[in-house]
Amino acid sequence: FENKENSLKAIAAINLMTVMLLGGLWHGASLNFVIWGGLNGVGILLYKFWKNWSPVIRAFILGLLFAILLVWYHYQALALVKILLVWTGILCLGTFIRLFVSVIEKYSPGMDKFFFFSSKGMGMVWGVFQTFVFITFTRLFFRSGSNLDPAEANRIAWRTARDMIDQIGGQWNLQLIPQMLWEYRYVFILIVFGLFVHWLPEGFKRWYRINFALMPLWLMAIIVVITVFVVYQFATAGLQPFIYFQF
Repeated sequence: FENKENSLKAIAAINLMTVMLLGGLWHGASLNFVIWGGLNGVGILLYKFWKNWSPVIRAFILGLLFAILLVWYHYQALALVKILLVWTGILCLGTFIRLFVSVIEKYSPGMDKFFFFSSKGMGMVWGVFQTFVFITFTRLFFRSGSNLDPAEANRIAWRTARDMIDQIGGQWNLQLIPQMLWEYRYVFILIVFGLFVHWLPEGFKRWYRINFALMPLWLMAIIVVITVFVVYQFATAGLQPFIYFQF
């Protein structure tokens, strides 16, 4: 039974990667879209393993990976290695903090009542943050070629994504952070609003979902269209056609 279960897991993993790669090709027949789909597939597969590991195993694996990347960066200071090193370091920090909190919870009953200070609450917040970082990184490959002809995307989009990776992994100018926050203030406001809605009490979210479902179909359609249009224009900070209208 164990061999059969492992075979099913392997088949499921292959199917998942196939779907994600085909999803990338659906967006455009170029290498950058394939990489985008592949990265998302790898992320999902890693999470499937990650959620079954204990905090101790997570801390050990991330600590080992961080040490390897640190040595690699010492001898070969590549931009991509620097990005992986920083991200792994952030993952290590969160994992060790959660491990520390879980140990305290074990010997301090009742601490888990404070959700956001519990290991479960911290894991949820940290997971949302890390997912946001990972998805943002994969979008480098998606957005760099989303408005290009497939024949040009293989040449221009790949170079654009590579240049962005070199810039992110190069010399950081922290003085630009306030300027970036201000220039993209509407985007960040939208992100904060989305996180706020995500963490609303379940009872309240259930209430407005039920009331929305009870609306007439025509009213639901109008609300959906208006919401999608407003959010998209708000996020892009400029009036432009919705990308999927191009298909």
